Amino acid sequence: MIVNLSQAELDDSFHLAYFQCEAAAVEVVRRVLGRFDEDKTNRDILINRICEALHEVEVKHMGAERYAALMERLEKRNPDEVPS
Repeated sequence: MIVNLSQAELDDSFHLAYFQCEAAAVEVVRRVLGRFDEDKTNRDILINRICEALHEVEVKHMGAERYAALMERLEKRNPDEVPS
């Protein structure tokens, strides 16, 4: 069976998968570095840098216009979960 998806539906699916991978990566960093870093500052800096890098890759892959359209759709669906 062949299913046709719009570009928006493909982008939404890609973003969800990417977001889930980012969340998993952040959780691994928290678990591993949480054992060694009592101060948590270095851990938080690393987590922020990982998230920023993944975000940049996603925007680069999708392009700024498609990414902006994705954020618009997400905000319409659930405005409380989209970062400002």
